Amino acid sequence: MWWAGGTPPGRIIASIEDPDVIQKILKHLGLDQPEGPQNRSPPSNLADQRTTLF
Repeated sequence: MWWAGGTPPGRIIASIEDPDVIQKILKHLGLDQPEGPQNRSPPSNLADQRTTLF
C-alpha cells in the first residue's frame, strides 16, 4: 500500500482508560486543574441594563 510521503500513518498501540491513572498522569504534567471559569454565562447585571440602538 502507498501513503503520501512514503510513511504509513501512526498506529494506536495502547490506551489509558482507568480514571485514576489518567488523573495521576495529568497531575504529574501539571494539567489536573481546569483553566478559567467553567460558567460561560454573561454576568447577571448585564441582562438588567436596557440597550437602545440609534
